[in-house]
Amino acid sequence: MTLYILKAIPSGLIKIGISDQFDLRLSAIRRQNSESIEVVRTYHGDADYIRQLEKELHEELNVIRWQCEWFYGGPEVDCVVSRLDRDFSFTPDISNFCPVTD
Repeated sequence: MTLYILKAIPSGLIKIGISDQFDLRLSAIRRQNSESIEVVRTYHGDADYIRQLEKELHEELNVIRWQCEWFYGGPEVDCVVSRLDRDFSFTPDISNFCPVTD
């Protein structure tokens, strides 16, 4: 099961959801939205754990809920992503990173 965090551009709204077929779900979300949808993170795990985690995140972020599974972006979401990165030992892909050289 996949827990996903998506960002709508340019509004900055954040969607937190789960799916057992993430690629199909992402395609559907992109078709349903007029904004560009960027994948912020995906986390994979046991279905029961991921379902419970999604529920807890929605409750934690309830104060910044826009509607349903959509939330206003901001420091609260950044903190959640940082915590999930630690919990899932996520390492960002920096293969496309181009350091500035003198």
